[in-house]
Amino acid sequence: MAGILAALITSGICFLIHLIVFSTGIIKIDPSWCIMKLKRHGQFLLVTWILMLPVFVLLFFKLFDISIVCTMNYCTIFLGFCGIVFIGLLFFIYLTFYYVVDRSVSSRLMIEIERSSEKRLTFDQIIKVYHPDTKYENELLGMAQGGFIKKQGDYYINTPKGTFVACITGWYKRTFRLGAGG
Repeated sequence: MAGILAALITSGICFLIHLIVFSTGIIKIDPSWCIMKLKRHGQFLLVTWILMLPVFVLLFFKLFDISIVCTMNYCTIFLGFCGIVFIGLLFFIYLTFYYVVDRSVSSRLMIEIERSSEKRLTFDQIIKVYHPDTKYENELLGMAQGGFIKKQGDYYINTPKGTFVACITGWYKRTFRLGAGG
């Protein structure tokens, strides 16, 4: 339990660091960067989580009320390992949450409805505040910045990276019967 508690506390500190650094503008990120924005946030979060591992270790030993110099038994090592795995899981859960908040059409639509004066919008009003062309342009720009596609004349084509991702995600969608999506 000490490993999980230490992981929760450490992950909470990592979240606060992320919140403070980006909300105060200590690190500025242009929101129009699409994929580069996601990459920068992901890099920052990974470095933050790694740099906080010593805090996790100190919390783990403090919560377990054992000295670092005392002989470690297998149970303590196992619980510490479980805590490290748990902190890794929390990291990926947070990255997933960040990605959904940043890229989700559903989230964007709910925000637009909430921002409206009457807290409701018709379909035509939704299209005026978030036109589908804007969404497609943003997606294509992000895929191009990420190196997944490139534009040749009027056409978009997959790069080798895009082809690889299309094959993997296509297989996954077929295997789990997810349908076309999007």
